[in-house]
Amino acid sequence: MDTLTATGRLLLKMISTVNNFERENIIERRREGIVIAKAEGKYKGQKEVSIPDFDKHCRRGINIEVSKAQLAMELGVSRLMLDKLIEEHLNVTI
Repeated sequence: MDTLTATGRLLLKMISTVNNFERENIIERRREGIVIAKAEGKYKGQKEVSIPDFDKHCRRGINIEVSKAQLAMELGVSRLMLDKLIEEHLNVTI
């Protein structure tokens, strides 16, 4: 496909538009499926993570006493979950 020509650019834009349409359909079907599963009691969502004395751990991570990866391993959560917990903690405490 030659994107230097008007026809090539048109073709590329059409493919991109169809791809975006399909992606939005997938997201919509997923949301509908979750609503149905919740109504049937099959979808509970992500389990809530509760870490006792999280403020102390959060300060260690913020003060860079320990890396976030090490802190996540100590707490038994993923790095992504640790970032989410720290963000929620800071929004609540500020």
